[in-house]
Amino acid sequence: MKNKRAIIILLVIFLFLMINGCTSPELQKNSQNAIENKKLNTVATGSTQMNDVLIELTPAGMKDGKFVVNLVANTHSVDLGRFDLMQLTTLEYNENQIKPSSAPALSGHHTSGELIFNIGKLPENFKIIINGIPNIEERVFEWA
Repeated sequence: MKNKRAIIILLVIFLFLMINGCTSPELQKNSQNAIENKKLNTVATGSTQMNDVLIELTPAGMKDGKFVVNLVANTHSVDLGRFDLMQLTTLEYNENQIKPSSAPALSGHHTSGELIFNIGKLPENFKIIINGIPNIEERVFEWA
C-alpha cells in the first residue's frame, strides 16, 4: 500500500514537472517565434537592368519590441544616395501606417541594412511600401 502511494506521489510530481516545463515562458516564446517566422519569406521588386533597382525585403521578426526587416538594394545604373528610406518607406498593418524609426542610408549601387519599425507585436498581415525609387514608382512588398 505504501509503495502504491509513493508511486502515485512520484507520478503526480512527474506530471506537474512535465506540465510546468511545457508551459515555461521560454518554451512559449520559442513557440511564438516559430509562429511569427513561418511566413517571413523574402519579397523582391525590380531588377538590376538599366535605370532599375532590385530591392529585396526579408522580415527578421521582432527584436526588443521592434519589428526588423532586412533590406538589400542593388543596381548597376542608379545612384542610390539620393533616396531617403525614412521618408519613402511605410509599413501598413491593421489599418495603421507608420514610417520606420530607423533605416539604412542608401549609397552607391549596393546597400544592405535593417528597416526598424516600433510596433511592439508582429502583425498577422502587413505590407511595406517604398515610393519613388526607379524604375517602379510604388513598390509593394506584402506578407499575408
